[in-house]
Amino acid sequence: MFGKYADIPTAPTATANWTYDVSTHDLLATTGSMVHGTIKYRSRYKKAGAGSYGSWSSYSTTVPQATNAGTYQVQWNVADGDIESGYIKNPAGTYTGTYTITVAQAPNAFVTHPTPIEGLVYTGNPQPFVNAGSVQHGSVKYTLGGTVGLDLAIPQATDIGTYTVNYVMDGGDNYESDFSQN
Repeated sequence: MFGKYADIPTAPTATANWTYDVSTHDLLATTGSMVHGTIKYRSRYKKAGAGSYGSWSSYSTTVPQATNAGTYQVQWNVADGDIESGYIKNPAGTYTGTYTITVAQAPNAFVTHPTPIEGLVYTGNPQPFVNAGSVQHGSVKYTLGGTVGLDLAIPQATDIGTYTVNYVMDGGDNYESDFSQN
């Protein structure tokens, strides 16, 4: 193969990990550079707590960005077709790389914990057991005993008995959750 060696690209650098703050951030601190070629990027995302990444985006000259909490992978690449005509890759060079950037869930806390409603008497109608709790971000979810069937609705019952209401803080995708409350 004939041609001059293209310059070896200066690799992009990843942005430092950060905590979710509602803003959109570039996933690369520097874009890298190359005189006789074009660096392209792609990314994929895994929600906080998820088991696997989504699909890779298509390669583009646009630096990938992120807003939501989770783990992002950014891959940069200079393909043969991205080298200027008349040039070839230098065999001593690196023309690809992958970075992993984590956006942590933002802190969250209860504003008020649910409190028991005292003095309930049998009425023949369903009655709630607790006064609603609230959290800074997200929602409080409830269930009667255990954590199966968590719901935004406060549990109610008609029959006389002793009931345990469990509750959790669900911060959604971007804020911390606490599933240990009861």
